[in-house]
Amino acid sequence: MCGQLQELITNDWHQQHAEIARIFQFKITCVNSIEPILESIKKQYSYLFDQDDFYPYVEKCVNAIRVIGNDKAKEALDALMRTSPDLEVRRLAKNQLTKFEDK
Repeated sequence: MCGQLQELITNDWHQQHAEIARIFQFKITCVNSIEPILESIKKQYSYLFDQDDFYPYVEKCVNAIRVIGNDKAKEALDALMRTSPDLEVRRLAKNQLTKFEDK
């Protein structure tokens, strides 16, 4: 199931990315999903901007990464916080990184 969801979150032929992120966030923890989730954020699917849903989508994604809870997840959030050209994406990553560190 993880592999199929990882593939779906990076494909642009559908508009269910937020639902897939929600699955990663609440139902299935896939330790190998960090890179596909990050890739999906970087793709900036246009329909998410059209619907004003890009930042809520990013929030779901960074939360899904935090839920993984390992060092790689922490490193991914830190890297996103430091390198994203989008200030709001950086803020959302920082917020989840702070929660990660409060554990």
